[in-house]
Amino acid sequence: MNKWKILDESRGKSNISKEDEIISIILKNRGIKTKKQIKEFLHPDLSQINRKILGIKTTGLLKALKRIDSALKNSESIVVYTDYDVDGLSSGALLWECLYGLGAKVMPYVPNRIDEGYGLSEKGILEVKKKYNASLIITVDHGISAGSKIAFAKSRGIDIIVIDHHVKPDKSPQINILVHTTMICATALVWYFCEELTSYLKKSEDLQHGKFSQKENLDLVALATVCDLIPLTGVNRIFVKAGLEQLRKTKRVGLNTLIKHAGIIKEDIDVYDLGHIIGPRINAIGRLTHAIDALRLLCTNDKIRAMSLSEKLYDLNKKRQIMTEEAVILAKGMVINKTGLIFISHESFQTGIIGLIAGRLTQDANLPSIVIAKGEKISKASARSIKGIDIVAIIRKFEDILIDVGGHPQAAGFTVETSKIGLLESRLTDFFQKNNLKKKQDKNIYIDMVLNLTEITGDLYAKLLLLEPFGVGNTEPVFLSKNIMIAGFSLVGRERNHLKMKLKISENITANNNFSHDLEHDFIEAIGFKMGEISSQFNPDRKIDILYSLDENTWNSKTRLQLRLKDVRIST
Repeated sequence: MNKWKILDESRGKSNISKEDEIISIILKNRGIKTKKQIKEFLHPDLSQINRKILGIKTTGLLKALKRIDSALKNSESIVVYTDYDVDGLSSGALLWECLYGLGAKVMPYVPNRIDEGYGLSEKGILEVKKKYNASLIITVDHGISAGSKIAFAKSRGIDIIVIDHHVKPDKSPQINILVHTTMICATALVWYFCEELTSYLKKSEDLQHGKFSQKENLDLVALATVCDLIPLTGVNRIFVKAGLEQLRKTKRVGLNTLIKHAGIIKEDIDVYDLGHIIGPRINAIGRLTHAIDALRLLCTNDKIRAMSLSEKLYDLNKKRQIMTEEAVILAKGMVINKTGLIFISHESFQTGIIGLIAGRLTQDANLPSIVIAKGEKISKASARSIKGIDIVAIIRKFEDILIDVGGHPQAAGFTVETSKIGLLESRLTDFFQKNNLKKKQDKNIYIDMVLNLTEITGDLYAKLLLLEPFGVGNTEPVFLSKNIMIAGFSLVGRERNHLKMKLKISENITANNNFSHDLEHDFIEAIGFKMGEISSQFNPDRKIDILYSLDENTWNSKTRLQLRLKDVRIST
């Protein structure tokens, strides 16, 4: 059973209106207390973003600007070397467009996940040299751990600029030109870098009248920030808030095609659409084949080509979904947990989906997971973690038996010799046991406050919308209401596994399981996805306690507030 934890129980101690009191408590629960913090949160402004706030060192930034200036003046061949996920492709597309708009001789390069692996590789560097005769490579969304590869490129006459947001390894490699921060995603970092670059070259005015526009590119920044699971607080909230506004009017042919093909209403596009619909389609191509077509889709101005590429991404994503479901079933059957860590490996796991498998295992078990695609000699691994356990820091403790490792506290990847998988598992599980990490595995649902259903109004919902965008780090407000009478319920959905309920708002109304006599102001509807099983406990004499967020439901051209259930218990 999930643990319910109420963050604030101070209701009724304020003289302000109920709606304002509720909003104030929600903000306080998120650490937003002062007038200045509240103002900045409710009214995010791009002018608040600067180098100091982002934590970007001036020395590395200036080196990068000067090196690119030199490359432009000398007509050098530049390659933007990307990653193959949403953030890598978006940052690569953005930087390529910026440099191209500046008149650079520049090409993008996306490595093949299967043949080249993550980040810089000797194979990729040699390919770039052979194909483009590049003298400058700019990495985006990777490179912070690639010291040996950077040295290899240098030996082939290629300079490297690293633009990355991943956590630095304990022993930082020698990187001559580094633009780095961990506060934002790579695409946001590139966006800011392009601001600095165009200002440094004093060509921003010309660019604003051409193809490249910094404000317009916030659409890619929002997409990447959400898909890379960056907390939507501080500067990231500013980026996503402004980026969503730009997405709703984006002129990018590729994005417009993706949005239309997915059946999303462009003017209403939100964080969920980016993270669960658009993002997976872009990621799918890099998981199963070569991701260059996803980058082409983001940059193309050809509507016919955009439709063809969008359909390709859709088909590959459907294939990816089937592969993932089959692999997750196999993986769940292999799970044996005694230490607080799930560690599994198999020859059939595809490198492109092991991160998804690990994510599903972690989500279901609320445990850190490591999933390894076992190869004949070399194996690739992905790890996912939970709050409070920095998985990349833990994995790096065993770098002596790894080929490479990188990532974030909640998501990491590494390469290991297949012969050393057993040794790695033994050492990791021993570490988890000795540090008693299993005690951190309780699954909590955090509740903003207790709310009476009579307090749910259109005015409250309108004020809650000011707190958007919701996502990682700025979760949707969750409320608890107790001793609620069920006026009716049904199971809905193709598999009839979703719970739809009608709940009494006022106590003087007789409960009735018939939905047809709905009195609009006496009942409120609730939907609980994949919560159908709990309905077997319902009967006319039992009341329920519910956790929920507020939502709107439109049916037959009529929009009403509804509760989106998070958890349900029989009242005691």
